[in-house]
Amino acid sequence: MLDFQSIVKEIDNKSEYDKRINALKQKGFQTNHIENTVKECINNVKSGVKSFVIYGEPQCGKTELMIAITAKLIDEGKKIIVILLNDDTDLLNQNLQRFRDSSINPTPLNYTTVLGENIGVRNWIIFCKKNINDLKKLNNSLDRIYGKIVIDDEGDYASPNGKVNKELKTRINEQIDKLLRYDGTYIGVTATPARLDLNNTFDNLTEKWIRFEPHDQYAGKEIFFPIDIHSRLKYSLRKLSKSGDKPEYLRTAIANFIVNTSILNIDNSTVEKYS
Repeated sequence: MLDFQSIVKEIDNKSEYDKRINALKQKGFQTNHIENTVKECINNVKSGVKSFVIYGEPQCGKTELMIAITAKLIDEGKKIIVILLNDDTDLLNQNLQRFRDSSINPTPLNYTTVLGENIGVRNWIIFCKKNINDLKKLNNSLDRIYGKIVIDDEGDYASPNGKVNKELKTRINEQIDKLLRYDGTYIGVTATPARLDLNNTFDNLTEKWIRFEPHDQYAGKEIFFPIDIHSRLKYSLRKLSKSGDKPEYLRTAIANFIVNTSILNIDNSTVEKYS
């Protein structure tokens, strides 16, 4: 006879973080750079750091990192995690679906779903755009809730206080600050962190910033813009004349890109797809 209570208990006791990391490994993804960053992040949170930044190269897997951090925070007993995104509905839906596809528990929700809900003691992963009206509504629902974690995707966009020198607050900055009141924790995630430092956004501690190293296959500025242009390049480089700007150069480059990405997407042996 099946012991359903034991089965449910076993499922509940499974680590959300371990499930996610194992799922990535089964797909052939490198995870050590994610695991190292998550470890540093949790150490910050456990030691009482209330505001810090995680920064890395553009397109180096920050969304997957945020999923892993969220999963680990759930394991650590954090009840309410708010994911902030730029004011773009398509972007919100895209990232919300990425989180849902990871099978993380609890199921991530758009902020509109929790409006008027009794937050209670259950866990919540809430997505919200950095939109003044959306943030106001979310703040009304989460008022008097302690211990919130705010993960701010593209933290350099809209979140910093553009009126800091006038001793005033921009509206988005003010609403995020309200989300953090009482004892919230702010984690800014970005590829361009300079403004968060210069602006000292939410009193973040630069000495607690975390560098998210890219995976081994990442091709970034060191690849495409090497200091030594004569070093061996991993791509086809055709130098153009110093004079003239012929449209066919751009057309050829775009055509090559489309053909290459099409082949990579058609080839079932490739783990990662491209767009």
